[in-house]
Amino acid sequence: MIPVKRTARGFAFITDGMRLIRDNPDLRKWAVIPFLIDLALVVAGFLGGSVLLPGWVASGVAWVIPATTGWIFSIFYYPVLFFFWLVFLVVWVYVIYLVASVIAAPFNAILAERTLMKLGMITDRPFNMAKWTATSIKMMTTALIKAGVFLTLGIFIFALSFVPVLNILSSFMALMVMSFDSLDYSYEILELNLRERLRAFKYIFPEATGMAGALAVTLLLPGLTLLMMPAAVVGGAAVLRSVPNLGRKSW
Repeated sequence: MIPVKRTARGFAFITDGMRLIRDNPDLRKWAVIPFLIDLALVVAGFLGGSVLLPGWVASGVAWVIPATTGWIFSIFYYPVLFFFWLVFLVVWVYVIYLVASVIAAPFNAILAERTLMKLGMITDRPFNMAKWTATSIKMMTTALIKAGVFLTLGIFIFALSFVPVLNILSSFMALMVMSFDSLDYSYEILELNLRERLRAFKYIFPEATGMAGALAVTLLLPGLTLLMMPAAVVGGAAVLRSVPNLGRKSW
């Protein structure tokens, strides 16, 4: 498959995931819980943000251009106000995304597992509560570590966003990190180590760039990225079908 077609296939990964969830009652059942968790966090996040952000923005604007600066304040107030609203909104949404990735991790993991079963990449088996509990603890620990790594990386990417040209690169990097995160639940179920995960990601790099584009579209509506996460997890598992000798492991 030529790179353009592979990129287009990656761009469709969310809609492919939604289609798989729609057509499979078992996937629909397991997609409900992470969706409700993400929905609750989006609502709580924006309610909390509506209370906290105005004060943060006002403090930031006052720090940059105090009211005592006179005409300078009049000229630059609204551009600086818009800038701080944008900055704090992006940071707030990113924090909500990290929190959701930790809380919903066990349910996203089982959703990835059921998807991999449907796709024939791992052996079909009944749900096991003891195994799921052990895996959930492991996934939440992994999610906490990833959240710390992504937060550090997010700060670095955010700093680059103020540099012309590099800001485009930083945005692409952030979206690729989110693409990798969508695939990571399946990586975990397939028991891949870091080297194997990076090798698989390199193999599907054209698809991953398309996935980044799809995630960029969801960012146009704050909160939509989170609400689409179950579909992204399922769609990410489907993308991995093209990687040779990847599946058919059990955990």
